[in-house]
Amino acid sequence: MSRFDAFSRSAPKLWTVPAGAPFLEILADSLASSADLEQDPSALADALIYVPNRRSARALAFALHNACGGERALLMPEIRALGDLETDDAPPGLDGAFDVLPPGISDEERVGELMRLVTAWYAGRGLPLPATAAFATAQELAALLDAGAMAGGVDWAQLPDLVEGEDLAGHWAQSVQFLSIITQAWPAYLKEIDRLDPLARRLAAAALIAEGWTSTPPSTPVIIAGSTGATPASRQLMAAALTLPLGRVVMPGLDPSLGPAEMALVAEEPSHPQHALINCLHHLGAAPSAVPTLAHAPGEGPSPRRALVQESLSPAALTGDWRSRLAALAGESSAKEAGGDMSAAFARRALDGLDVVACRDETEEALVAACLLRAQAEQRGETAALVCPDSALARRVAIHLRRWGLAVSPSEGIPVLRTPAGASLDALLSWITDPADPVKIASLLRAPHAKSHAGADAFERYVLRGARWWDDLDDLLRTIDARMDDPRNFRAPGDGMRAPISAMAAALSRIASAFTSQTNADLPGFLAGLGVGVSGLLDTDRLWRGEGGAATARIFDALTAVTKPLGALTWDDWHTLIRALARDIMVVPEPLQDARLSIWGPLEARLQRADHLILAGLNDGVWPRQAPANSFLPRKLASALGMEDPETLTGLAAHDFAGLACAPRVTLTYSRRRDDAPAVASRWVWRLETLVRGALGSRADAALGPDPSADPRLWARALHTPLRRQEAGHAVPTPRPPVSARPARLSVTRIETLQRDPYAIYAEKILSLAPLARVGDTINARERGTAVHRALERFELDPAMGSEGLSALLDEELKWQGEALESRLGRRAILARMAVWYVDWHTGRQAGLAGDPAIEVKGQLTLPGLWDGGFTLTAVADRIEPRPGGGAAIIDFKTGDPPSDKTIAIGFAPQLPLQAAMLGAGAFEGLAASQVDELAYVAVKAQPLARTVGPGKDLQQSPGELADGAMAGLARLLRAYGDPARPYLCEPRIQFVKHKGDYTRLARRDEWSSRISDE
Repeated sequence: MSRFDAFSRSAPKLWTVPAGAPFLEILADSLASSADLEQDPSALADALIYVPNRRSARALAFALHNACGGERALLMPEIRALGDLETDDAPPGLDGAFDVLPPGISDEERVGELMRLVTAWYAGRGLPLPATAAFATAQELAALLDAGAMAGGVDWAQLPDLVEGEDLAGHWAQSVQFLSIITQAWPAYLKEIDRLDPLARRLAAAALIAEGWTSTPPSTPVIIAGSTGATPASRQLMAAALTLPLGRVVMPGLDPSLGPAEMALVAEEPSHPQHALINCLHHLGAAPSAVPTLAHAPGEGPSPRRALVQESLSPAALTGDWRSRLAALAGESSAKEAGGDMSAAFARRALDGLDVVACRDETEEALVAACLLRAQAEQRGETAALVCPDSALARRVAIHLRRWGLAVSPSEGIPVLRTPAGASLDALLSWITDPADPVKIASLLRAPHAKSHAGADAFERYVLRGARWWDDLDDLLRTIDARMDDPRNFRAPGDGMRAPISAMAAALSRIASAFTSQTNADLPGFLAGLGVGVSGLLDTDRLWRGEGGAATARIFDALTAVTKPLGALTWDDWHTLIRALARDIMVVPEPLQDARLSIWGPLEARLQRADHLILAGLNDGVWPRQAPANSFLPRKLASALGMEDPETLTGLAAHDFAGLACAPRVTLTYSRRRDDAPAVASRWVWRLETLVRGALGSRADAALGPDPSADPRLWARALHTPLRRQEAGHAVPTPRPPVSARPARLSVTRIETLQRDPYAIYAEKILSLAPLARVGDTINARERGTAVHRALERFELDPAMGSEGLSALLDEELKWQGEALESRLGRRAILARMAVWYVDWHTGRQAGLAGDPAIEVKGQLTLPGLWDGGFTLTAVADRIEPRPGGGAAIIDFKTGDPPSDKTIAIGFAPQLPLQAAMLGAGAFEGLAASQVDELAYVAVKAQPLARTVGPGKDLQQSPGELADGAMAGLARLLRAYGDPARPYLCEPRIQFVKHKGDYTRLARRDEWSSRISDE
């Protein structure tokens, strides 16, 4: 059995750590043992170790410290990330080697210059291209350049000949012409400025390192650990390291059992987890069977889990008879003799410590993952980690954990625009694109780093909430003072708030004018306008502080590099570009308060371990992601050029999954629905489940799932289940305020509300609660009714204007209330028909009158003896007509359906009968007491109608009798609410409620009414 020795020239140089084993701990233990660090803490000080990324480098240093007991001082080796090859810091012994390399061009500069080339290409053909489209195209071209570099360099010059030799659609020839940007223009540009592409420089740096090692071999250990050799640069370094006296390569998760035939199949299957490793071994001239295994215990054999996972991910050509394969894995001589018993025992051993949890949707999956992390955190000294490629799912889990006081942030960081600084800047940029939009104004005023303005709260409440009634900020500023004093304004503020509201509108208009004066702006002009907005609306002292502020500032460094070759752009283009650039800027979270828990992406999880791993987001299209399509090259051409198959990325993801799934304690989760649509489990999970079902049959689901007594789905669902059902009587709100606090003045419409929904009167009149409209809401029924009433009132002043004039009045009043232009245009024909009908009805009514009607006349009637101090009934009658013979008619205008005669007869629509009683008592201003001969409703709507109230089939009483009955009913109602024991119930007679009230949710009716119906 071979032994790892970093200082022996005769020891094996190529090693592997089994999938699922703690890679860094095993490597650190082996290094400490071979170097005898306990006796000589400086033995590895001159060694050079390459690992895949910086997180792995930090973890390896920590593992080395622990391998030496964790108490002694240790001179660490130089640990580098393979991703840092293109830096100017050469490895030890190669000082100055990179001086011959031209500097690399930054990603932002590359995209900006490609944007210029793309725009010029389209302009040369008379096709102007928006900046946002040019940016997206430049990013695609940059990705194509990177794909070529990842293949070890591509000879783009052969592309035209390849297209001519293939039977392809004609548009591919046009693509070849377009790709002259990267085949000709881009190389010429790099040569002109003496720069290198980022990945091309990395490959050149690897070649220089390899050449330096060959010409002057280091006498100290050089170790490349944890790399799959998926890139040309890493393979070149590996090959050079194996030629060194003390060079070592430690590969992760290589399957040493692969024979020549299986290797050939894996080499042809880019999506296989061993594909990159086998390809690397081919470049290194080695076979898997010749690579010794590095493990904690010498002779440690393959685990059943590892064998099961590797088998489930085997090439399709080897999965034709999985039962035979299971029999072989179980150690049986033949599948015919097995009978399935040994296969079942093998499968159960392999599944020990592994659970598969299928969740309803991604919401439940996030809560399940959070519950698993919390449960592990309660085990003293144990660690857990969530590994998830879906950043949105990871953030949901972190939010759930905060509910329990567990501070855990995704290790990849959070997008810069989700930080307080980034969100504030984004709110400002969004507002700049449409300064008059109420939602964008409200978002800006509520941004995390917004300045504190005296009128901001009042401006939101009285201006931004409800329907938008202004065209632009100038229109808002010009009309706001008059609107605050207009009686039609339901949301008019108090006198003390009007000045701050006007000042807020003036400030917004002044700041917006700094950039709205020009449609387009170049970068200096954009930054100047943005600076005015930042200084005027954001707190600059807080905006640029901390990691979030620094990352936000980096957006503008990238923007400067990208847009340097460009000219003037629209404000929308600037905002779109900034959002696109910000997608790649992540803010590293603050140090975690709870070090037992971690949230990693698949890249961060490489070589990492925890006591319990939760692999979440295992849905096809999420993990693994769908192989990206090439916008400019079909796969056939890309392959002919020597570029990597896109499925290779799926293979690398499968290798990560296999390594993680082989850990001792693992939970795999996926969703049956994602984004409110059916979802499919990851192909890896599906193949694993299929293999287990082949071994266990009907017992497979129980073996794959979690222990029923500790099913995290039950935990998650329990969090949304009430602990016990409340008694209905205790759930129903029954407020009983003292009589002195109860309203002694109500309008006739509020009397109707008191009958139908007393709780609304309690909330409005006693608690003084008023519903808040949504920001930028559409016009509501009350505002639309007010507009129609106001138009009809103005029509009475000049009936000669006719139907066209009335249509114009309706449109004007609806606009004043905030009816959107498109809505008014869509209803214009309906309003015209309404106006014609109303003019005809009005002309007919006028002919039978004894005088001019009273319009929108106010009245009040005090009823003594019912309450201490009396009760005052108020009303505003829409139209009171004098009739020949001294009688009168009361007409009420509705924009919806009027109440039926039956509803009026039983007393649940007392508005007109109470007005009739008030007129009989002389309670209306300027009108003498008069008997009412007629009560009528006029519905001014799409299908207008006029209807006289009874007598008829459902209503036998005359108007006078209705008035007397309504007053008697009012007296009974007031006496009832004069009793302090009488509660204000929420909608006690639900059959008479036409629509959900403003206070129904406040009373939590949906909760207790459902309990009552259940019981």
